[in-house]
Amino acid sequence: AIDLTTLVYNSQRWKLTDNATGVCLSTGGANGSNPAVVARFDPVGNGSKLEVAGAHFSTTTAILGSWGFDSSTLKKSLQHHPGYEKVFLGDTNAFSHTKNVDFAIAWGFDLGASTP
Repeated sequence: AIDLTTLVYNSQRWKLTDNATGVCLSTGGANGSNPAVVARFDPVGNGSKLEVAGAHFSTTTAILGSWGFDSSTLKKSLQHHPGYEKVFLGDTNAFSHTKNVDFAIAWGFDLGASTP
């Protein structure tokens, strides 16, 4: 089976600032399972700039949590450009053992939420 992660966006509201970066979380390379994609978007008009990460984590995350290979591989792909808000969209497969805040801390994200 092939896993895919795709970011779909409204091009009348958002401009992709450069090429999206894709990585397989299971291998850290281009091939493998558990895909992720990271992209930066600037608003058309007013609004926040966004760095968006979409990911499908392996089920080993249920055991390893935010310190597993999937999480550290995604962290390496995050660019942390100044002035960009961070958005994570994904299936962590962490169940109740690891909270979203644990991933945010591991990736260096500020905590909190707002709607652009």
